Amino acid sequence: MNSPGGVVVVGINPVGRTTALLLARWGIPVLLLDADPQCAAAGSGPIRPHPDTLDIWACVGGEGIPADRPEAVLDALLDREERIEVRPGYQVTGIRQDAGSVVLTCASELGRSEIEVEHVVIATEPCLTALREALGETPDDALRMCVGRVLLAGDAADLGAPSRAPGLDAGVADAENAAWKLAAVLHEWAPLELLETYHDERHAPRPETLVPDAPVGDPARPAVTRFRQLVRDGFLVLTVDQDVDAAAVSAAVQAPVRVLAAADLTGGDDVLAALGAKPGEAWVIRPDGHVAAVVPGEADAVTAALRRALAL
Repeated sequence: MNSPGGVVVVGINPVGRTTALLLARWGIPVLLLDADPQCAAAGSGPIRPHPDTLDIWACVGGEGIPADRPEAVLDALLDREERIEVRPGYQVTGIRQDAGSVVLTCASELGRSEIEVEHVVIATEPCLTALREALGETPDDALRMCVGRVLLAGDAADLGAPSRAPGLDAGVADAENAAWKLAAVLHEWAPLELLETYHDERHAPRPETLVPDAPVGDPARPAVTRFRQLVRDGFLVLTVDQDVDAAAVSAAVQAPVRVLAAADLTGGDDVLAALGAKPGEAWVIRPDGHVAAVVPGEADAVTAALRRALAL
């Protein structure tokens, strides 16, 4: 496997911080920028995240993060992560891209500079002006969530898709969806076309099904106490009452996949009940905890579902 390239995240806010931490968790180097020289220490005041948001923060090391003011914990996690470089005081003034990279033009106290990178995630609204100009759009145009190698998340995404519920929780969900897909592309598990599904899903009238965070026990991973902990390291194939050839499934895609029988989990029956699973089914679950497909518990059907989820 080739070493993955990097990502620039624009916006040192809770969504930008989360995006950077999630990408680093996948082994992706990140440069985190913001126009405000003081934003890294400022914080945004008291907030009340949804439990799903707290769950995402827990998977990057923020277990027990204070719900009223999470920035201090997120910043501490950023400081400890060697794959993340934080640069406040860098204003993005221009964006251009080609088939292989994105070039950001930035202004800082050091003067004008250019940064070339494989992908960019914009998590702050002010940068949208530069993006619209680069794409020849006007503020009245419907801005796509994915424009080539540039993705929008958080505040920027809310403007691009005004029908979605705005706010921190939607932005953190954007971050996790974008992060696993960027990681899949950069690790060469999936083609660039996978990123287009980010736009499509965020404009969908019905959100994807998020698996329940039920208490479970896994003999192979004693530290696991909740079901969602099992899905964050790759795809999970949860079978109801049949064996699926795990070797055949894993060999069919390059992305990490684990095949697991519900019967092998303490609390597995409760998970199946919460999902509404039926005999003979296999549930293919993405790394962000959303259900990619429910298919017959056969290797060919599972493999086809995995390939669709990776845009292969």
